[in-house]
Amino acid sequence: MYVCLCHAVKEAEIKAAAERGCDDLKTLSKTLGVGTRCGICRCEAQSIIDAVHQHRCDNVHVLDFGAKDMAAPVPA
Repeated sequence: MYVCLCHAVKEAEIKAAAERGCDDLKTLSKTLGVGTRCGICRCEAQSIIDAVHQHRCDNVHVLDFGAKDMAAPVPA
């Protein structure tokens, strides 16, 4: 699906840019030209970036370093 008609940028291209580290519309605009002409696509493009980064955060696992995992204290 095209998100930016003015520059023929597809949703997949925006997702790929976000996965490579693009985290805001300003960077995306410099990279792909999204939102630099009529601007109608800006909101949708930002939503796609946000969704990719939210998905990344959802996949981060929290490690539990409880007391049982800690090494015994070294005697003085």
